[in-house]
Amino acid sequence: MALSKPSSPDPVYTPDTPETIEDLITNNYTLLRKRLQVEKLIPHFIERRLLDFPEDKQVAMSKTTAPGKAEALLELLTQKGTCTPEEFVEILEKQDHQHVADQLKRTSTHSKTTKGPSDLTGDVIDCLKDLYATEYAHVRPLPWCEDFNLHLGEVYTNLQLQCSDGRGRFQDTDTIVSLADIYSTIASEGIDESSQVNVRSEVRKIRVEGDPGIGKSCSCQKLAYDWASGKLDRFKVVFFLEMRHLAGKIRDEIFEQLLPKDTKMPPDQLWSYIQENQDDVLFILDGLDELSQAAREVTDVVDLIQGKIISKCHVLVTSRPYHCVKDLEKCHQFYKIVGYSEENSEMFIHKYFSNSPESASKLVKQLDSNSNLSEIALNPLNNVLICVVWEDNNKELPSSKDELYRDIVHSVAKRFCTKKDIPMEGNKFPPTIEEALRGLGKLSWEGLEQEQLQFNIDEIRENYGITADNMLNIGPPDKRLFFLQNQTHLLLRLSAQNVSGIHGRPLYQWPGHGWK
Repeated sequence: MALSKPSSPDPVYTPDTPETIEDLITNNYTLLRKRLQVEKLIPHFIERRLLDFPEDKQVAMSKTTAPGKAEALLELLTQKGTCTPEEFVEILEKQDHQHVADQLKRTSTHSKTTKGPSDLTGDVIDCLKDLYATEYAHVRPLPWCEDFNLHLGEVYTNLQLQCSDGRGRFQDTDTIVSLADIYSTIASEGIDESSQVNVRSEVRKIRVEGDPGIGKSCSCQKLAYDWASGKLDRFKVVFFLEMRHLAGKIRDEIFEQLLPKDTKMPPDQLWSYIQENQDDVLFILDGLDELSQAAREVTDVVDLIQGKIISKCHVLVTSRPYHCVKDLEKCHQFYKIVGYSEENSEMFIHKYFSNSPESASKLVKQLDSNSNLSEIALNPLNNVLICVVWEDNNKELPSSKDELYRDIVHSVAKRFCTKKDIPMEGNKFPPTIEEALRGLGKLSWEGLEQEQLQFNIDEIRENYGITADNMLNIGPPDKRLFFLQNQTHLLLRLSAQNVSGIHGRPLYQWPGHGWK
């Protein structure tokens, strides 16, 4: 193993001339308004007596939106003037706002910086951290609910992971409950205790598998968010690429998926930086099984995974079980996500109903008395579905798994009708929506039989005629392809997969809810 090269220290916020908190806020107002999580920060300003309790807290928390709360906090700090820029940055660093603190250090006209990446590379890193800390900080587990967002920092719940022993057996990993823990473990194993020298691990390619809805994509999102928050400083830069959107070479997809169109750094220059700093770069590749055949013919992502290009870079790739096996056979470690433990399943429910602890306790009690649903609640997506259905169903649980799926698909269609002002008679859908649901069920069943996750939208329009518009609009389609997985139609797929074994027939032939 090669000794690690010393990394450049982070910039230190040390103003040469006096700078007020008002200067700092004014110069960075747009950034701060967008990215501050006031709920996390305000207790620490109060603890340091930089703000007054309870008056100032009430002023900030009375605002209904996150930017509104940030505006109120910044106005209070400006008015009082007791907080120094150094104190402000220190509080940010200690309260999961490392990404914001880093940018303040870079943009401050009075900061000193040590030798590090070029200015353009720093801009790219800032763009990535901003993306992961804002858009990727929220998950939308139910895509048909456009206003249903969960903040990772508030609801993320530890999962159970198992690690392969290299002989086809998987063992529990009690200390690894998130993807970030994998890298913490690798880092700790890379310490030579006799010399306390950090020896870089040769484990660079990591494979993570799990069933649909088990938390693979959310875990990848959390890993990128952790890096942006300063919790994964092992890497200088992290690229999170979704395989279902991949259409070209890796260097081009970084710009296509992650960076603004007006990014000043040319692709060749960024690629040169990656080549020169491979050991400090992590690629998170989510959903290799969703990579289209057309993309496979032009992309070099499999070469990246197999170490045929930029071989010293670190790669974490996710997939469903038993898919892409040949592509992933050269990975150095193999993990499996198996879902929540019973304790963590309950913990998520309490986080979901954080504003109503009595509701959480009531739902947990009902689940305890329903062995079928309590078992499937160990799957994170199912857990969310149970919470949603319970809320929409007058705080009563469906009696079985198939009833749960039918209820949630019914809820999807009902929300669509409400959104489009389509009249319903009680719980009965109009014929056009019934036809769209039958079409979605048929499409899902065919996808299940053919192991197909994506369909060309033009082909759907050709095959389903006027019904296609409602089929596509009930869930949020991609601009080019219609995905069964990781969108609304995963539910239809799960329904077909789970219920067909009970009823012996496809979803589009089910009775009830107006379906035939």
